[in-house]
Amino acid sequence: MLAVIIVLGALLILSLMSKFTALQNERNKAARLRQLSAKASEARANLDMHQTRLTTMSPEDAFISILTDEEREKYLSLTTTLERLEFKVNRADEDIKKMAKNVQNLVSSLS
Repeated sequence: MLAVIIVLGALLILSLMSKFTALQNERNKAARLRQLSAKASEARANLDMHQTRLTTMSPEDAFISILTDEEREKYLSLTTTLERLEFKVNRADEDIKKMAKNVQNLVSSLS
């Protein structure tokens, strides 16, 4: 009889231990889910913030913001070079127009 009580007691203890372990596992899962949910909420907030920031920027500024530092430096350098060349071309175009006008005046004065 005593052996039966001891066996039943041991089974009860084993049952309680397995329930406790299962409960701990469920608590751990719930904690991980809360952490993941918090991270997902933070990621959504960051996404909304970046989308808002990008929609308020000009297309060029939005493009520049996604470049790495090295790419941004190259892009800005090329843009500056292009602006200088455009200025020189515009100036040369004005000079050509002035020369053409002078040639027309010279031709009309010779006629």
